[in-house]
Amino acid sequence: MINAGSAAALWAEIGAAEADKKPIVVFNWTPNFAEAVWPGEFVEFPAWEEGCDKDPAVGPNPDALYDCGNPATGYLKKAAWDGMEAKWPAAYALLQNVSFTNPQIAEMAKLVDVDALEPDEAAAAWMEANKDVWSGWVN
Repeated sequence: MINAGSAAALWAEIGAAEADKKPIVVFNWTPNFAEAVWPGEFVEFPAWEEGCDKDPAVGPNPDALYDCGNPATGYLKKAAWDGMEAKWPAAYALLQNVSFTNPQIAEMAKLVDVDALEPDEAAAAWMEANKDVWSGWVN
């Protein structure tokens, strides 16, 4: 195991493994631009069980903590001011319709983190390339 120490070092390790055509297993978060840059698939760990992080008897290895996957209940949240619906009903309706997939978010992150676009440029580029996605959100 190698602790890359930083995000930049992690990306360098992945890039080096790809260049050398060597397999690599990486602990990373999702969504992330890496998914839009390098091919791969997720390792399926044993399902999360409540207490896996506190009681060694919980999970597949009775002598270890953290021997099951992370909880799979994470999500990105949309938030709105509680007066938004009354003041800006169209914007509120749009916000309710917006829904991104993990690969879409990864591609957006790649535009900024890899392609070095400014966030507003990345948003414009993504919107230009994905009119079929966002046009359904706008009524």
